[in-house]
Amino acid sequence: MAEREVRIAHTEALFRDVNERIAESAGRFAALVCECADPACAERVPATLDQYRFVVVEKFNPIVAQTVRRLDPRTLSP
Repeated sequence: MAEREVRIAHTEALFRDVNERIAESAGRFAALVCECADPACAERVPATLDQYRFVVVEKFNPIVAQTVRRLDPRTLSP
C-alpha cells in the first residue's frame, strides 16, 4: 500500500516541479498544470504567480504528505 502512495507523491512532486519552472520563466500570470495525483491529467490552472505561491493544498494521506514534503526543493529540512 505504501508503494502506491509514494508513486502518487512522486507524480504530484513532478507536477509541482513543472509549475516551479513555469513560474520562474513567466511574467505575472501563468497557466500552470494541475498538481493532482493523476499522471494523465493535463488540466491547466490559470493563476497569478502570487496565487500559486500562496495557495496551500492539504494532503490527507500521511504517506503522500510526508513524501511530497520530502521531495519539495523549497523544504529546508527533510
